[in-house]
Amino acid sequence: MNNSKERFASNRFASKYIIITLFFTGAAIMVLEILGARIIGPYYGVDLYVWTSLITVTLISLSIGYWSGGKIADKRPEIDLLYLFIFLAGIFMFLIPSISGPVLKLSRIFGVRGGALLSSCILFMIPLIFLGMVTPFSVKLITRELKSLGATAGKLYAISTFGSFLGTLLCGFILIPNAGIKKIIYWQAIVLILFWAGWKLLSRKGQKTLIAAPFLVIAAAFGSERAVEAIKYKAQSLYGEIKVADIKEQRWLLIDGTSHTVIHKNMGESLFEYFYYFEIMPLLSLSREQEAKQALRLQRIQSEAANEPAAGKASFAATGRRLLLLGLGGGAVAKAFSEYGIKVDAVEIDPKVAEASKKYFNAGKYAENIYLGDAREYLTKYLTMENANVSTNVVADLGLPNNVAAERSSATKYDFVVLDAFSSAGHPFHLYTIENFKEIKKILKEDGIFGLNSLGSYEGKNSRVWKSVYKTLKEAFGYVRVFPVKIGTEAGPTIFIASKRDIFTQVDAKLSRNKTTKKFIEKMLDNEVITVSDAQNAIVLTDDYNPLELWDLDTTASTRKLLFEVFGDEILFD
Repeated sequence: MNNSKERFASNRFASKYIIITLFFTGAAIMVLEILGARIIGPYYGVDLYVWTSLITVTLISLSIGYWSGGKIADKRPEIDLLYLFIFLAGIFMFLIPSISGPVLKLSRIFGVRGGALLSSCILFMIPLIFLGMVTPFSVKLITRELKSLGATAGKLYAISTFGSFLGTLLCGFILIPNAGIKKIIYWQAIVLILFWAGWKLLSRKGQKTLIAAPFLVIAAAFGSERAVEAIKYKAQSLYGEIKVADIKEQRWLLIDGTSHTVIHKNMGESLFEYFYYFEIMPLLSLSREQEAKQALRLQRIQSEAANEPAAGKASFAATGRRLLLLGLGGGAVAKAFSEYGIKVDAVEIDPKVAEASKKYFNAGKYAENIYLGDAREYLTKYLTMENANVSTNVVADLGLPNNVAAERSSATKYDFVVLDAFSSAGHPFHLYTIENFKEIKKILKEDGIFGLNSLGSYEGKNSRVWKSVYKTLKEAFGYVRVFPVKIGTEAGPTIFIASKRDIFTQVDAKLSRNKTTKKFIEKMLDNEVITVSDAQNAIVLTDDYNPLELWDLDTTASTRKLLFEVFGDEILFD
């Protein structure tokens, strides 16, 4: 038996040390995989392509590490060699934040799929291979007798896997929401390097090589991310990387590198055309119900200012009408409806998005209540209040905003619901199903109106997206109108308006809140799809089968190419 292995086998303290090391290297594997999505996400999104690439690279790397680690351990079962592998894993991990920008830029030429896979290989494969070598090497070192090989191997793999389990929880629930991605990687690398340094101290050799360790610790402790002047806000959350960036007179809300809101900084108005399309909903409400018109206070404002109403605007201030907005984003929809005197309840799944929206887009001014949580969770809780006898205390216990709890004890229904919730991967598939649409239908008044946004192309293969959404809405509501922003094969938003009652009535665009809205409402009506034909490839989207996430891949890839041109690498990679 090799002398190094003999000494190690007789040293129980060393055995415990390597078991502790094994736990942390197991954690490092999963931390690196999860962080990989955050590193690549701002450039390629966090969609099926990215996760497929990361999982593929992780599995291949670990396979190589297991095989090569076991083979080397048979030839040279030396603990110094084991900790050299751990040291190298830490060093290569330490380099990731520095090289990720150039690697992601160069990989762009291979497209979204090829680029995501190639960049994952370059950035993560080497440290993962070294980490994969640790467990089989440890099995060789710790096994004292052949008859206990199975038990020893099982024990060590269990320890490593348990480390991966806790590393996943720690990274996802604590580290990412509270620390920068770069700092997490630096500290993870430092932990690995310190285990190597600890062994060097315990074995009382190689002290000269320890000189580098303090400098690496200092670099991680005091290193800060380079500030980019255009970026006003940056945060990591459980759901992605959130940035607020100013480009000339524009203010953008970015989530994992995709645009969710853009406004004119001085005027506060949205620069996305489709946001204005939702304003047809209050105008439809006016046109459809003659008795409602008599109850409304119509304000006539004469002004030639560029952003003032041309003839006058409708106001619902005296009616107590209310909108439920599923997906707060930058608050552009909340702003528009509030200016008609409509009260707004908003649901936002990401607390960091809500924080940025209130601070940089004044969303708190326009949304009376903001509920933090998933849209379907909100609907489920809200529908439990349909019993008019439910108490306010019970309502409050459901986690709804205080004002909502106080006012909804009799399960008041909404006049309007807007679904405009997107992730960097596209449609949140669980929100675009007939089951969810039927839940939304339940919380609408009999004359209530539902509006939602869908992203895809009007013509070509990706037209199946909007046609399937239409088919699903038609089955859930009965009455549906379709308004594509772009006609052709270019990707763009399509706005749907649905209701339990007939909504095919004339709309008076002059009642819009300003000239910009009036212009877009008129364009919207011109683009309306009167007859939905050629829908044989459309399906009813259900909780059981919803391929929207797969269908979104081409659309998100094309929109990201446009975003590269708008933002450049500095903002995306900061």
